[in-house]
Amino acid sequence: MILVTMVSSLLATQCASTKDKEIAQKVVLSQPDFATQTVYFNTYTAGIEGGATGYEIHFEQFELPETIILQQIYFSNHTGKAIKTKNGYVARVLKAETDVIMSSDLKQEAANTPPPIFPFTIKSGQLGIQYLDDGVFKYALMSNVLQREPIYYPSAPPKGNKQ
Repeated sequence: MILVTMVSSLLATQCASTKDKEIAQKVVLSQPDFATQTVYFNTYTAGIEGGATGYEIHFEQFELPETIILQQIYFSNHTGKAIKTKNGYVARVLKAETDVIMSSDLKQEAANTPPPIFPFTIKSGQLGIQYLDDGVFKYALMSNVLQREPIYYPSAPPKGNKQ
């Protein structure tokens, strides 16, 4: 009986290990043609107290095959969704300042939001992209990332406030 339990445990462990290796092999850093193009970013600041700050990343004049759809952008330890525009793509990456809960109570610490994870190392001056290529998720790094002047959005009265 003990022998059967040990053998089944060993097989279960081996299967789980093999499955993890298969998943890891599927996450591959690709080198698509668009990854060599230049990307521009600027910081932005909302003009109201407590307004958001972050990065706007512009993928201008991107000629992508119809099978490729940009999904997530990873930049400066933050992430944002890529949105198709008439000039290419843009992503707004919010710099969210979050408080980290440090507690001996695991339930309280579970409320912490983990940072976005890109499966590869992103160096300074690079950004990571998750994209769909014919329905398959792929990842790429872009190194031609240039900074433009910051944008300061003016404050505006709340909607519905007629002055």
